[in-house]
Parts: sequence; structure tokens; C-alpha cells
Amino acid sequence: MPEQPDLNNVYKKIDEEWKKKADNEKQDDETSKLNHLPEANFLFFISTLAMETLMALGEVENPISKTRETNVEKAKYMIDLIDMLNEKTLNNLSADEKTYLDEVRYDLKMRYMKKQI
Repeated sequence: MPEQPDLNNVYKKIDEEWKKKADNEKQDDETSKLNHLPEANFLFFISTLAMETLMALGEVENPISKTRETNVEKAKYMIDLIDMLNEKTLNNLSADEKTYLDEVRYDLKMRYMKKQI
């Protein structure tokens, strides 16, 4: 009569293989999340600068501290950076990029002026 396999060892082997596969998938998933960054483009770059400016103006909650903090000097510096980018990219932007940049500059400057009153 053939020898019966030890089912406990079979189940243990299957369980260990399943756990190993699940761990590998989890690591792949975490790596995928870290590698999934937005496309680097000018509009996104300006958006990040604008968001930083809005946080400095206290108009948007800081996502890390979960508070609204006003730092008018930092807001002015961020607006100056955006103005410098406007000057350095003159005649080198698409129509959409130029329109967006102009709108962001205008909006941030108006919000900054309101904080000065």
C-alpha cells in the first residue's frame, strides 16, 4: 500500500507559499505607490508653488500640521518666485501655460494685497 502524504506538511507548505506570494504582492504594491508620481510639467509645477503660497497666506490648511498658518513674508517670496519664472519663461510657454501662469499670478497677488489691508 502506498504511503499517504503527511497532510499537515502539505498544508504548511501551501500556507507558506501563499504568505510569501502575498508579501511579495504587498511589497510590489507599496513600490508601485511610491513610483506613481504625477507627470512633471510646467502647469503642475506652478500649481505646487501656488498651493504653497496659499498655505503661507493662511487660505489653505497645511496638510502636515493640519493648521492654517499665515506667513506673509513667505507668501511674498513665493509670489516673487512665480514672477521670476514668468520673466525667465517669456515667449517659451504654450498659450495654455501662459494663461494659467497669468491667472495664478493675478489671483495670488490679489489675495496677498487683501492680507495687507
